[in-house]
Amino acid sequence: MERNLASPEERKEFGKGSIKGLAAPETANNAASTGSFVPLLTLGIPGSGTTAVLLGAFIALNLQPGPQLMQDRPEVFWSMLLIPRSFLIPFVLFFAMAGAYIGQNNATELLLLLGFGVLAIIFRFADYPLPPLLIGFVLGQMFEDNLGRAMRNANGIQFIWERPMTLMLIITAAVLLLIPLVRDWLSNKRS
Repeated sequence: MERNLASPEERKEFGKGSIKGLAAPETANNAASTGSFVPLLTLGIPGSGTTAVLLGAFIALNLQPGPQLMQDRPEVFWSMLLIPRSFLIPFVLFFAMAGAYIGQNNATELLLLLGFGVLAIIFRFADYPLPPLLIGFVLGQMFEDNLGRAMRNANGIQFIWERPMTLMLIITAAVLLLIPLVRDWLSNKRS
């Protein structure tokens, strides 16, 4: 039996500041952001940009997210679900800044952290999507290592045009990077 939650009078208020109309999309948004932790914690697959960064932190701490995390380190799994954001954000900022400084005992590292933080805020206000950047940050080291290995094995970079599949993948990646730029340029030119 289907149950209608909004009466016809209440439906007329939607789009005009109705509390029920505002609560529904906010609830969906909150469910989506916390729901992205499920594939990370259960399968080890990041479900969003935030969980991709968290995956990088897990790997840096030699923790393998997935089914074994709940069995091997249950204190990590359950503590993540219980920390309120108001406590978590100041601690993350403090430890990120302390780690940046202590890692090399150099204030330049701290300035780089702050600079990238400001750059991230600028990207956020410019509506630049941060998840691809974060995923690139997490996977960048692996890409760099494998590219270096391929260049050493082939004695140079000629393997790119000698192997059609590699060349096709690079061309496809370049096209996918350029499509949004061309689309924005054309829409700006039309308007």
